[in-house]
Amino acid sequence: LGHAVGAHPGWTICIMLFVAGLCMVGLLRFRQESRDTKLWVPPDADALDHKEWVDRVYPSAARVSSFIITPTEGTNALTPPVLQELYGLHKLVVKIAARGSPFFGKYQTSWEKLCFRRNPKHCWTDSILSLWEFDKERIFNLTESDILSKLNKANLSDSWNGGMFPINQTIGGVTYDSSGHIMNARALQTIYRIYSNESFDEDLGAVEDPRADDFESQTDAIGQRNFQAFHLSVSTRYGFSEESGKAIQNDLAVLAGGYILIIFYVCLNLGQVTRLKHKIWLSIGGVVSAGLGIGVSFGLCSAFGLFYGPVHTILPFLLLGVGVDDMFVIVSSWENLPEKAHKKNIAERIGLTLKEAGVSVTVTSLTDLVAFLVGSTTILPALRSFCVFAGIGILFDLVFQVTFFTALLAVDGMREDALRDACCCCQLTETYSEAKCCWIWWPFKSGWLKKFFGDVYAPTLMKMPVKILVIVASLAIFSVGTYGLTLLERHFDIKWFLPSDSYVLNYFSDQDQYFPSVGIQTAVYTGNVSYYTERDKLYKLGEDFQNNKYINPSSVDYWYFGYETWQKKNSIPRPENETAFCSALHLFLNTADGQRYQSDVKFENGSDRIKATRLIARHWKLNNTDEQVDAMVSVRRTVDSVDLYPEKPFTYATAYVRWEVNLVIREELLRNLGLAMLCVFLVTFLLIANMWTSLLVLSCVVLTLVNIAGIMHFWGLTIDVVSSITLILSIGLAVDYSAHIGHAFMIPNAATRTRNDRTILTVRTIGTAVWNGGFSTFLAFVLLAGSGSYVFRTFFKVFFLVVVFGLFHGLCLLPVALSLVGPAPYSYKPHLSEQDPRVEPELTTGLNDSTKKTGDHDSNDSADGQSALSLEKGVSTLSRDIYVYTTSV
Repeated sequence: LGHAVGAHPGWTICIMLFVAGLCMVGLLRFRQESRDTKLWVPPDADALDHKEWVDRVYPSAARVSSFIITPTEGTNALTPPVLQELYGLHKLVVKIAARGSPFFGKYQTSWEKLCFRRNPKHCWTDSILSLWEFDKERIFNLTESDILSKLNKANLSDSWNGGMFPINQTIGGVTYDSSGHIMNARALQTIYRIYSNESFDEDLGAVEDPRADDFESQTDAIGQRNFQAFHLSVSTRYGFSEESGKAIQNDLAVLAGGYILIIFYVCLNLGQVTRLKHKIWLSIGGVVSAGLGIGVSFGLCSAFGLFYGPVHTILPFLLLGVGVDDMFVIVSSWENLPEKAHKKNIAERIGLTLKEAGVSVTVTSLTDLVAFLVGSTTILPALRSFCVFAGIGILFDLVFQVTFFTALLAVDGMREDALRDACCCCQLTETYSEAKCCWIWWPFKSGWLKKFFGDVYAPTLMKMPVKILVIVASLAIFSVGTYGLTLLERHFDIKWFLPSDSYVLNYFSDQDQYFPSVGIQTAVYTGNVSYYTERDKLYKLGEDFQNNKYINPSSVDYWYFGYETWQKKNSIPRPENETAFCSALHLFLNTADGQRYQSDVKFENGSDRIKATRLIARHWKLNNTDEQVDAMVSVRRTVDSVDLYPEKPFTYATAYVRWEVNLVIREELLRNLGLAMLCVFLVTFLLIANMWTSLLVLSCVVLTLVNIAGIMHFWGLTIDVVSSITLILSIGLAVDYSAHIGHAFMIPNAATRTRNDRTILTVRTIGTAVWNGGFSTFLAFVLLAGSGSYVFRTFFKVFFLVVVFGLFHGLCLLPVALSLVGPAPYSYKPHLSEQDPRVEPELTTGLNDSTKKTGDHDSNDSADGQSALSLEKGVSTLSRDIYVYTTSV
């Protein structure tokens, strides 16, 4: 392959550009997806089935806008000035006229048509003002004594909405006297509800409701006004979506800055800063090569019908990092060719370059590919799609690096041979010599990093005290990582998606402080049931649900409880059959007591047959993810224990869709990590073709992952969707740092007789490329360190740990381990004409001198070789065959 690319670089470039363009035609089918139910919820989750049923039977779902007010003077919100200004706030909200489209402002919908109703008379609004039916005259004539007297009535009813007044939901931070009466309250909450009329936008892959969005945007604007009597915080679905999306959008430019940093770093480090040796155009070509791999990935995946989700945003930067890593390895192999090889033609030199570098980049790329393919078997749709995108991207990144980029390298080599300027390609004089550059550019001209790794770092690392220090440090870090891993919790808080300066956070802060017991709303649904014959079970269903420890019993609002209470109150005899039961229920729903349940009981069109019913309640405040998952499982068990016939009841809340993810995320993470590491080991073994080296590489990957997961705890991260995805991605990156070192160590060389010699040569030849690959990955994300987005902050933290621990284990621990217990090199011996191109004559002397200085104890070389060879008994033939095959390719 290398010889063919080197012999025909122009044709190779044209063919690969044609292939890339052909694959990118699939972008015509590109589609986005942003619905949580399609991104994060397993397709077989109960919550999805329940959601589909609820959306079909109860389509008029409500969207909620909430205000929390706290007094500007004193600590008591139950005063006439506060309630009077609260009435002014209410009038501002009900005057909102929402537009269905920003282009058709005259088609506006009034509050009376927007608002959600539980009974036909009034809009469903939870507010302390509903106790006086939002009557201005009554409210403005109230005294503080009147307010407290009203609130301290026993069995306080809500004449506006019907039923009991939701005092715990509307009045917070309450102080009681010794007799249990309310003395004051530090906060009031008002909740407005509007009808939701959502439709799916295929272009955006999102559910849209322009009219509700416009209403909520105006509500948010009101919530950010200044009022004289109180401070105000507001929360709407639109506001949360805009604020969380703004955090990510603001940091996309920062992430693009990381892209520029990578390109700049590659341009400086891929060559030397001289007229002949600098490789700025080759560097840009390498980035273009990675971009082609990204384009092919997006084109093919779109053609296959896979969606693009929010997490796919980081994919270009991940694939660019992998491509840059391969680029450095290939160029490093090219630059390490001996002087004798430079006398050969370009085709042969490219062939020698890929003979070594091709195997190394293939090992890392295929292990990354397998890791992502394993991730694609997950039950989480967004992660599955991302892993397929990433796997195809890495595969084609490898293809373009060994073809397109290598062809560009051949062209650049022809330019150097012809003594042409690297920038403008003009002819240099035959007497040209490399000019001295400014001292600022000296490091990039003289290759100091390569000299540092070969002449300073590697010999120092081989000293026995340094080896002991590295091992002790590795054990210490692993101990801290293991301890942190045992403390790592499964937890997610949706507030993390908001930037730290978001006005929505003020609402959540007030809610946690003044309404700590108010949890999310849930409901129990019944469908095709014989309601008359199952009436005892209906009562038991409400009673058991009310007694569940995760449900606030005072929040339960159940039509059947109200129905039976009405019957007893009015001395109505119990129905004797289904027809009488439904007739009495119809009568109840048209009374003052039953009107609020009209939206809870659905009848078949044109008949008295009950189609569906629901019970509405609220959870207690749930403080963490484990409590949320336990609560969902518990209430489901409670409802499942009541066996209605013929259709079983179920419980559903919008939040359950999100909690379903938390239910499976830990198991999915462990499954994917375990399978990925197993597959990485198998692929590494097949390509490196040595059991012991593969085990050492796998050990470094495991240590890296344990340390990352452990430090995550101390850095404030938990197990959630974002961190789990990033951890799975880190497997591929962690393998790269160690696999290059392991493979290079196994290449035979006549000048290296001991393990120390072989380790020094390995670090000298491949250490710079490994460092550059890791550092370029770090540059891609370093600007996200101060990000306001939780997603990008998590990416930065995890990838920073990947780079730090990956480089430490790849460039420190693994070389030490190989120098102590490394296996013998491949038994394949090349002909003299195929002498290892990495070794120059002067390097042999340097290695021997380094060995003497470091005090290598491998005095009995033959015994060492026999011992190592015996380790490989049974696989030596396979190792030789695979090595011969891969190097010949």
